[in-house]
Amino acid sequence: MDVFNDKSIDEHLNFTIERENEHNWVPFMDTKVIRRDQTLILNSCVKPTASERCMNYHSNHTMTVKKNFVVQSKDRLKRIIHPSLVKPNLKILEG
Repeated sequence: MDVFNDKSIDEHLNFTIERENEHNWVPFMDTKVIRRDQTLILNSCVKPTASERCMNYHSNHTMTVKKNFVVQSKDRLKRIIHPSLVKPNLKILEG
């Protein structure tokens, strides 16, 4: 770890080590990397401080933007989340 935190490279760049918790997962960006049966699977991860609000329906965005936000969110879930976890995540997205 000391190699990565060498201040001669960039004094503002710091790395941390995340250790997996008791549920065998570690957060990575907006996903959970889960170790299950010696394989890694991805699930969505929402921070405890998240407001669960995406976009106000009454905002000044066009209807196309609002619809595309939902479509892209669903597509992203289907693309990166493990197949066994897609359905529960879609239920959360649909509210």
